Amino acid sequence: MGRVWLILAFFLIAAPAAHASADIAALSYTKIEQAELSSLAGVRQVKLPHMLSNQDFAPQGSLVRYTLLYDLQAPVDTSLGIFVPKLALSGHVLVNGKLFASCEPGKLENLRCLSRPYLFTPPPDFWKPGLNQITFEIYATGGQSNGLSSVTVGDVGVLDTVFYHLNYWLKVDLLMGLTWLSAVLGVLSLVASRIQEKDAVYLWFGIASLANAAANLAFLDTKSSINIQWYNWFIFSSRFVSSQMFLMMFAAFFDKLSPKLRNASIAYMLLSILLVALSNNSRLLVSIIYLPVMFSGSALLFWMAYSAWKIKNLKHIAALVLMLLLFLAGLSDWLRLTSASAFEGVYFIPYALSGVMLVFGGLLLALMARALVDYQALSNELELRVEHRTAELNKLHEYLLNKEVEQSKEQERTRLLQDMHDGFGSQLVVARMMSKRNSLSQSDLTNLLDDCISDLHLVVDTISNDGKTLSEALVDLRYRTQTRIFSSDIKFHWYLHLDEFSEIPHQIILQILRIVQEAISNSIKHANAKNIWIVVAYVPNVELKVSVSDDGVGTNPEARAGRGLNNMKTRAKSIGAELVLDSFEIGSDVTFCMPFDEKSRLALLASPRHRPTSS
Repeated sequence: MGRVWLILAFFLIAAPAAHASADIAALSYTKIEQAELSSLAGVRQVKLPHMLSNQDFAPQGSLVRYTLLYDLQAPVDTSLGIFVPKLALSGHVLVNGKLFASCEPGKLENLRCLSRPYLFTPPPDFWKPGLNQITFEIYATGGQSNGLSSVTVGDVGVLDTVFYHLNYWLKVDLLMGLTWLSAVLGVLSLVASRIQEKDAVYLWFGIASLANAAANLAFLDTKSSINIQWYNWFIFSSRFVSSQMFLMMFAAFFDKLSPKLRNASIAYMLLSILLVALSNNSRLLVSIIYLPVMFSGSALLFWMAYSAWKIKNLKHIAALVLMLLLFLAGLSDWLRLTSASAFEGVYFIPYALSGVMLVFGGLLLALMARALVDYQALSNELELRVEHRTAELNKLHEYLLNKEVEQSKEQERTRLLQDMHDGFGSQLVVARMMSKRNSLSQSDLTNLLDDCISDLHLVVDTISNDGKTLSEALVDLRYRTQTRIFSSDIKFHWYLHLDEFSEIPHQIILQILRIVQEAISNSIKHANAKNIWIVVAYVPNVELKVSVSDDGVGTNPEARAGRGLNNMKTRAKSIGAELVLDSFEIGSDVTFCMPFDEKSRLALLASPRHRPTSS
């Protein structure tokens, strides 16, 4: 209880002291609200704060002069300061005709002092007892509002504490922090837009935030490094882009940004900033082109209110409140831009945009964080499912692989049996039938056995070595054939031209060798030939041509209708070739051509009938 009484006693004592201190501070400064204005329109008395009219200065820019009177009752015994909340566009300060300083270093034409407060501290010897003249030479242009705010003269320490420090924090420090935050959130949102490509809100928010940061340079940068007209145009363009992008962002957030509306907004935005550049930053034109933006903002605000009431979603209600704040700030600044509001004060839209950007950016980042958490949960679940499914697929793959190996072995056995059946197997069956009928002579038996052995060699050679080329297989056939008839007087002439010949399946090689072997056998048995020519030539990417010819007595009609010729034609057809038998008065010729362009080769390799099998 004693502590409570002590606290009450402290406030009872401190309150009058604080009130007295405020009264003393109030006596330490004087606010000047009257001035004499000298401009192109003449000399007249004005009340501060004052906004210049277009008749007071040249459109391209000129100086005007405000003269204020300050009555100093006694010699200066403390440091006197001059506090000015706003002087636009830029200006000099003179005390009793002596130039003290400019708002910023440099030529007035290149300065932009209109967006920050100033506290000037002239030397004591500039002042004199009695009336003192304080003159502000203001450089004004047609690009923005121009004039002078109220002026306060008094003790520097009091002016700094009571006026300047707070104004500077509000107009410079706070805005600088919001600008950096806007730029950082803009970059983060653009990065997020690459992740959330289907959600355009992040893209428009990122562009709007970066444009807002660029537009805030008008309040932070006091000296332009480029032409002042182009600098003013850049600032306006950035602000206009940020306003348009924020409207598009809210429309996209409520899923109402159609492609037509998006394209129309972008087209109007580009046209507007082009017209402002051509008009030399006309304030009237700037005010006019903002009207459609305000109307569209009003319509969007009404629709957002209706949607938020209907959906009753917290994030939509928050977006509605932010949009309402932006609309009111934009309306206030538009009135200030059209000179319908007081000259002295601040533009609210930089703070409103930055504040909305901060809240809305936090909302978007929260939504994205939740989406990432949900995505991670779904990813983990999917990973477990994939792992489980992969194990099932591995088992299935192992089962199918075993089945494929078994099937390949079965196919290999079937093919081997088929080759044996089509080759020497059928010949042995015929020999068995002829033997039963006692119609098989010793010489026929010998020839039959020779044919069976040759065919068996072909089957074994082509199957046991899948890597053997056609040229190598023909060399083996030539060796066996010449060894077989070594004691006869038949001469063989082999011509192999197989340069650049591509690899083909061994089943096709087997069919080619059987055709050649059958043709050679016919020439030996039926034609009584003395010379046999075997020509195998490959024309790259065109065809493979095989020819077996002799100088015998030709082919009789019985041989033409025999099983051997039909077998050769069937084998040729199976590999995509056409066999032709030509018989002359002296000799005969068996020829077949196999198309061998790249398309035909790939078709043969892909054909199930000739596809190599593994065992």
